[in-house]
Amino acid sequence: MHKRILLIGMLVLLAMIAASLLMPKPVVERQLYGFAPDLLQAIGRCDEITSRATAHIVPIVEFQQMELESRRETTFFSCMTDAGYSENPLWLVYAERTAGLKAKEEGISLSEAMVHLKRSQMIMRESPTGQPSYWIITAKSAR
Repeated sequence: MHKRILLIGMLVLLAMIAASLLMPKPVVERQLYGFAPDLLQAIGRCDEITSRATAHIVPIVEFQQMELESRRETTFFSCMTDAGYSENPLWLVYAERTAGLKAKEEGISLSEAMVHLKRSQMIMRESPTGQPSYWIITAKSAR
């Protein structure tokens, strides 16, 4: 029973890796492991827009705080998408591994660990060595 579940899990993981490798490659690949000046400007601009868009919301109870965090994430993600950036497939592979370890360590679900990791990394202005950037430029907005 456990071997069958492990085998299914491995097949799903291999399918996800194969899908990320078969995806069309972006025109500009300089953001894979570092931050280009254009990306830094987009992050700063979107962070400012997000702050202004959610400045009027004052959470009182915990649910409202979670709603505010979700709204900030959605606003920031939409702004970055409009600026021509998308989620880096290499970051997703890295994040699934990291979130799995964090979920076991903290006793939380994998999806919750992914959300926490995503929210913290999508606004990072510096990428640790060897870690892929969350954002990558899309082909249609390449200059």
